[in-house]
Amino acid sequence: MKPPSSRSAGFLHQASQWNWVPRYEMAVSAIKEGCLKAYRTGLEGVSIHGEVTSRHIPWALNYLAFSHFIHWPEDSLREFGRKTMGQVLGSEDEGERFVELLTAWDAGSLTEEQKKDLSKRRWGYKAGLPQLSDLERYRCWAWLDRVASSPPEKHTASFF
Repeated sequence: MKPPSSRSAGFLHQASQWNWVPRYEMAVSAIKEGCLKAYRTGLEGVSIHGEVTSRHIPWALNYLAFSHFIHWPEDSLREFGRKTMGQVLGSEDEGERFVELLTAWDAGSLTEEQKKDLSKRRWGYKAGLPQLSDLERYRCWAWLDRVASSPPEKHTASFF
């Protein structure tokens, strides 16, 4: 399909109040695909509707993904991990590993070895009192470690 006009913009409903089931979920893959489709069909812009604070880890991931993929719509999820999550988690390698584990969990294919890796990464930041600069890193790893013990459809409530 082509945009109806030369100045058309798209709107993603994934994970918003307008997409009732499930609501406020992590939608990184859907946001990636939405930005790519908007770019390839010639939309002038695309937006999301976010009424949840970035303290809610799934929405923080959604905001970061949207910010990344509107600028680099053809990037892979690994590139999102390296470029964007790497800034949050302290290195490109940590960002890429986070996205690998996140997508494995979201696909329901997280192995026991990967779960152990998650727990190690989470508690590695907790050794002693985390520095303020480590807080966002810890919150991301702690959320993913916590939800890794539940099925992917049960990951909406994640405030800390």
